[in-house]
Amino acid sequence: MAVESPSASSTEGLTPAEVQELQELYELIQRLPGERAPARALTLLQHFERRSARLRAVVHDQAELVFRFHAGGRVTFVNPACCRYWRRERVELLGRPVQSLLPQDGWNRLLRTARQLTRTKPVVELQTRVLGAAGEPRYHEWTLRLIRARNDEQAQNVVVGGAEYQVVARDVTGRQQQQQLLAQHIAARRLAESELRSDLVDLQEQLDRTEAELQAAREQLVLLGQGGS
Repeated sequence: MAVESPSASSTEGLTPAEVQELQELYELIQRLPGERAPARALTLLQHFERRSARLRAVVHDQAELVFRFHAGGRVTFVNPACCRYWRRERVELLGRPVQSLLPQDGWNRLLRTARQLTRTKPVVELQTRVLGAAGEPRYHEWTLRLIRARNDEQAQNVVVGGAEYQVVARDVTGRQQQQQLLAQHIAARRLAESELRSDLVDLQEQLDRTEAELQAAREQLVLLGQGGS
C-alpha cells in the first residue's frame, strides 16, 4: 500500500501526542502489505485526517488570533488572523520572538504565568498588553494553554525548558478604552460632587453666620428700644 507520510499541513491543529500517534500509524501501514493493513489502523488514520481538516478550517477561519511559541520565546505557528492583525506574512512571524509583540515588561510577566502551568492545570486566562501592527499599545484577553511539556520533567509534573504553548487571543482594546473613559467619568463626577458638597458646606456656614448676625442685631434693637422708653 502506497501511503505518504503526514505533511505539516495535514497535522496542523493536532497536539504533539496526536501527531506522534498519526506518524506511528503511517509507519505501521507502510510496513504491511496492502491486504494485511489492519482495518482499525486505516480507520484511525482516516479519523485523524478528518479531524485535522476540521481543525485547520476552524483555526484558519476564526477571528481570534491563534499562535504558538516555545518557552524560549520563538513563534512556531500563527493562523491567518495573526497575519492580518500584525500586517505581516506568515513567514515573517514564524521564528519571531514573542517578546517583539509585547511591551518591555510583557515577556517576563508572560513567562512567569506560563511556568505555573502543569499537565494537571494546563490552561490559564489572562489580560495583557501587546504591541499592534504599528507598535501602538493594545489590550488582549488570552487563553494560554500548555500543549507540549518537556519530556524529562514528566515525573515532577512541572513544565520548564522545552515546553510549547498556544495562545488564543481577542483584542479588547475598545472595551478597555470604554472602561477607562467610564472610570475617568466616574472619578470626575465624584470630584464634582465632592466640590459641590464643600461649596454647600461653605454656603451653610455663611448662612449660619448671617443668621447669627441678624439675631444679634435684633437683640440690639430690642435693648435700644427698652432704653428709650
